[in-house]
Amino acid sequence: MGAIESNQVRMTVAVDEIHSHSLVRIEASGGEAFALSFPSATVFSIRDGERSGAASVRSGVGKSTVDAAVVGTMAQLPVDKLADLRFGRAPGLSRPEYGVRFFPFVSSIFELQVECTGGRIVDVDFVISSEFRAVWSLARFEDLTGRNLTRSVAHDVDGWREALAYEDGGTASINLSIPVRAAGRALVKTVVFPMLTWLASLVAILLASYFGTIQVVLGVVAASWAVIVRDLSSTKRAHQVTILTGICVFELISALTVGLLADLARPWITFAYLAVVLVVVIDGLAAVSAFEYVGRLPRRWCVPWGLVSTSLERMRARRRSSAGVVAFDHEA
Repeated sequence: MGAIESNQVRMTVAVDEIHSHSLVRIEASGGEAFALSFPSATVFSIRDGERSGAASVRSGVGKSTVDAAVVGTMAQLPVDKLADLRFGRAPGLSRPEYGVRFFPFVSSIFELQVECTGGRIVDVDFVISSEFRAVWSLARFEDLTGRNLTRSVAHDVDGWREALAYEDGGTASINLSIPVRAAGRALVKTVVFPMLTWLASLVAILLASYFGTIQVVLGVVAASWAVIVRDLSSTKRAHQVTILTGICVFELISALTVGLLADLARPWITFAYLAVVLVVVIDGLAAVSAFEYVGRLPRRWCVPWGLVSTSLERMRARRRSSAGVVAFDHEA
């Protein structure tokens, strides 16, 4: 990459989280002093540069660099497809969204508008964590006048990178809109692999019931519980009440139920229960696959969990209120 000319600005947009209230880091450097403004976002903090307004930052005296964090660029998808997008606002208790309560099925829309004064943006490097996927096929990238801008996409072990370079001398503004969601590798790690491990534990419980005593069966059940709890505790949950927690509770109950049925009930009852469990698992894996493509779970999964999680959160809010604890909106 050559030296930056006097009127050129090169910018990096770094995305580590995709919740509505997540911060996005903006780093920029130019050949001379410049300023950036964000019409649809708010400058939250500044590492390098000077604040020139609630939504703008400029390079410091004698400098030509800016390093700031902005908020208001993310909007979690609501479970209700007809509901509006709320950029920079967590749902609280008002409605279910594909945010912390649906972890790891987090899905958002990222929108960033930038206006540059004192230079023209010639390069933009968009970097997103490997835990998330940016759906470039559905992206809209243009300037604030509506003119489409060219781009090229690549990825490395650290995540997806969007290299945006201009051959026409750059642009004074950019407007980037793109769906972002949990990456397939993250879903496999947090949902699919633990689910397969749990299925293997059910087989182990069945074998223990036919070749061992009830004490052995309960020991295998306890071991499967320990694995399930370990997998849950190793995730990056930002909340106690998540759909992943619900899945783990289902797995815990099913492991105990299979152990008791296999040892105490008739074989056909055990296998009938296992058939029901297998149908739920297959449908769950299909739901994971659907989420990877459309960023939403099927209604038979998202609507019930949305109702359950919202009800649980309201119960927790009432208990905290009765105890004199203030619940902030972003906690839900």
